[in-house]
Formats: sequence, structure tokens, C-alpha cells
Amino acid sequence: MQTHVKGLAVSPGVASGRITIYRPERAMPADKPAGGDPAQTLAQFEQACEQTLIKLRHLEEKVRIDAGEACAQLFEAHQLMLQDDDFLQTVRTMITQQQIGAVRAVISAGEEFAAQFAAMDDDYFKARAADVRDISWQLAAALGGGARTAETLPDGRWVLLADELLPSEVVQLDRQRIVALVMRQGTENSHAVILARALTLPTVIKLALPELPPAWEGEPVIVDADSGDLWVDPDDEINRGYQSGLR
Repeated sequence: MQTHVKGLAVSPGVASGRITIYRPERAMPADKPAGGDPAQTLAQFEQACEQTLIKLRHLEEKVRIDAGEACAQLFEAHQLMLQDDDFLQTVRTMITQQQIGAVRAVISAGEEFAAQFAAMDDDYFKARAADVRDISWQLAAALGGGARTAETLPDGRWVLLADELLPSEVVQLDRQRIVALVMRQGTENSHAVILARALTLPTVIKLALPELPPAWEGEPVIVDADSGDLWVDPDDEINRGYQSGLR
């Protein structure tokens, strides 16, 4: 049965496909058991920082080719955030004084700094909260925990539905298969949205839903990122109305 949901259009275009729901595993891991060696944990963290910095440099070059210099500078900024003394010292203190695991430490520090950005009055700085989370989850992944990447999709046209997408997730999407992005959250000034525009991916955010409906997985959908309309399992009338403008 057809379902119509409204959101905020932030990257123009109209696309059709089937829904794939993206639920990255971003659960906070348990504390490290008592008796762990903080020095060893600290060494693992420092190594993860180096690995993540290398990955960010590679992403910067990829984005420079795919989306241009201005977007590549977003990942240059991520590298600077990763090397921020306050962030690094917060993680080190959690590891050495609180003796918690490196994965939990980087996620906790990331959430702490992200909350500071989110509490700011300026919309630009509010949007930087997602960048801090992006860095912390990339560090977590380098440490063997945290976020996963989207599964490999079968051939076809897919619309990615998510609570929120981070900048590094947007630039690593399979754009041969993914034709549009829809997020339940997000902000107009986020780097994820800026990248979606540069990559000409129709994108709708702030979808009027309390949660992602599991039943929508695989359902046909039309995304109107000019108006912010989402049509799930559209009827013949809606299909005919959009047919000429679909990408």
C-alpha cells in the first residue's frame, strides 16, 4: 500500500529504486575488564590514530577526484580534528586514569566533543558534531570495534534509508547502485549533505518518522528531492506523474 512521507529536500533531483535500510552498528562496547594494561591500550590507540590518518588522506584524494577541491578540504579538516590536542588528551586520560578500553574511550570522547558542538547556537558549528562522531567511529573501526560499512548491494537501483549518514560513509557509497539518500535526521549544513550535493545524489533529510520501518526493506520508492516527498510503494498515478523526471 502506498505511503507518503515528507522530509526536507537538500540535494535536488528525483530518483526511483528499492529501499535498502542502513543500520550501522554503533553500540557502545563494554568497559575493558579489570587488569588490562593501560600502556598497551594506549599504544593500540596511537596506532589506530596513524591508521585512521592514512585512511583520511586516501579519502581526501578520492573526494578530490570525485567531487572537487572544496569537498576534499572537508577531509583535510577531519585530519586536523583527529590531531586535536584536547581530543587526544581526553582519550589518553580515559585510558590511563580510568583504565577503560580504547574503543570505548574514543567513542566516549567523540560523543563528549560532539555534544559541545551540538549545543552551540551557530548552525555551522552544530553541524560539526557529525564530523567529530565520524572521526571517533573511524578510530573505533581501526581498533577492531564500532561502525560497519554498508553491505554489498545486488545489481539494481537502490535508495539508501538511514537515521543519519556520516561524511566518510557518503563518499564510500556504491554510486553505481545507490541513486538517492534519505535520512531521518541530519542538517542542511552537514558535510554529509554537502558531499551528497557535490556527488549529485538526490537527498532528503529530517524524514517525518519516529524510527526506520523494517517493513520498508526492498520496497519500491520514489524520492522527490526537489520537494522533499517520499513515496513508498507508489501507485500507478504517482508513477505516471513522475515517470518523465526520474533518473
